[in-house]
Amino acid sequence: MNKNETIANDEELSEVSYQKIEAALFSDSSSVKELEKICMTLAHQSSKKAQDLLGKFKKSKRSAEVEWIDCAIEEGQWWYLDPQNEFEEREYLALKIMQEIEDELVEIEIELDDFRLEKRWQEIEHKALRELAGKNKISNDEILGLDDLETINNSRIIDLEEKIELKQKIFDQIKGSIKTERYKTMDLSEMRSIHFTR
Repeated sequence: MNKNETIANDEELSEVSYQKIEAALFSDSSSVKELEKICMTLAHQSSKKAQDLLGKFKKSKRSAEVEWIDCAIEEGQWWYLDPQNEFEEREYLALKIMQEIEDELVEIEIELDDFRLEKRWQEIEHKALRELAGKNKISNDEILGLDDLETINNSRIIDLEEKIELKQKIFDQIKGSIKTERYKTMDLSEMRSIHFTR
């Protein structure tokens, strides 16, 4: 690529431009300044091809020469995922909802694991208490309310399992409705930094 050749950041690149950029990006004769300019150009493109080239360059030996390559990749990802129309805006919001549901599911599953552990704990402790009461080694007052405690805990476990099942169904339904190709395989963790005002 000629040093004086301009790459327009805000315009979609042609196939020929991509070929020239790729050749320059992996050429040993390209200066650091040229590499930086190319990476900046690719970072401001909304195409998958631009993101793939940045990712490919990141794995190359010369990527260390562009100190901010990770920032370029992150910014490029933002441009790539940025909605281009009203339909995509709706689907982008759907991705945010999916990410929040996914996070909620993790929290509920942790809570469910805690209750299951508590149930096993109770079963062992309560069995011992009942056996001791049966041998008249402790007062029957010590086992009053054990059944109620177990019922409450079992009910909470059932509630959490039903909540997980419902959330998973909602998640799957939303996921199945996504039609925008670049959103279908998106890592939802990338949506954590995206905030919508409701």
